[in-house]
Amino acid sequence: MTAQGFRHRGSVGLRLLGFLSLSLGSALLSGCGGGPSLAKVEGKVAFKNGTPLKGGSLILWAEGGKTEGAKGQPTGTIAVDGTFKVVTEGRPGAPVGRYKVTVLPGPAGAGAGGDPANMKGAPPPTASPLGRVLNPKYEDPSTTDLIIEVAATPPPDGYKLPVSK
Repeated sequence: MTAQGFRHRGSVGLRLLGFLSLSLGSALLSGCGGGPSLAKVEGKVAFKNGTPLKGGSLILWAEGGKTEGAKGQPTGTIAVDGTFKVVTEGRPGAPVGRYKVTVLPGPAGAGAGGDPANMKGAPPPTASPLGRVLNPKYEDPSTTDLIIEVAATPPPDGYKLPVSK
């Protein structure tokens, strides 16, 4: 083999080594975790008599106005049985902290789907032909009295959000 053949193989090896080094360096600089650590936030929205809210969405608003380390707003979708799961930046859970919770009633599975971008515009319908489904105070972060204290270890039965008409 000629000296030129060795040089060609050596340059491919150096390029591969360089690529791997850059890839590893990029992964380390990006933090590998893709954002803040999140705690599991699941629970149920129900009226005080135990009847579940049959669908809609919810938003967690960090007290103090900023969610620690997260760029996105923690949001969730309420199922027909009143259960919900919160996601932040497309990942399950929310950063640990204290939050006000707004609830937007609507059809089961309607609303954010975990993506705050989908919450822009008009909220889901809040009234049925028979009248309002939920007290409007729950739709506004300045008037809601629903609070969740997200902890690293969630409550065994999940978070309970009692609402009224």
